[in-house]
Amino acid sequence: MVTVEISGRLPSVVSRSLVVRLARICCQLSGFSGPNSVSLSIVDDREIRRLNKRFRGIDKVTDVLSFGYPPETGFTDPVVPGGCHLGDVVIASAQVRRQAAAIGRPVGQEFCLLFVHGLLHLFGHDHDTVRRETVMFALQQEALMQAGVL
Repeated sequence: MVTVEISGRLPSVVSRSLVVRLARICCQLSGFSGPNSVSLSIVDDREIRRLNKRFRGIDKVTDVLSFGYPPETGFTDPVVPGGCHLGDVVIASAQVRRQAAAIGRPVGQEFCLLFVHGLLHLFGHDHDTVRRETVMFALQQEALMQAGVL
């Protein structure tokens, strides 16, 4: 089971229940079980740029950032008793709209893709090599298909 704490405004075409469903699917696909939580923050360009500069040293707007908390850190979950807070996903709402328009994808699909992408990073997946990218992107596709987004 996974709980998702959401701050900020979801795109009108994305429901809270869809966000939770995506998180649960990503947990299952990544082999995470037990009571866990993640946070999703939807922010503006200024905030995502500030975070990107502070934590990655890149002074520009990005679409999604993930901040994971490995279980060995002992960061217990204040929302889910006995659970572990796995981390935070931060998505820039204006960037989602720009990217969706640029590639001709619905805003809801782009948002869900970025949320899943961020979640998979929290669960230890990455795209830093061709092999790892292939695995991660296949999981993204599977999660989106299982949730009915694609």
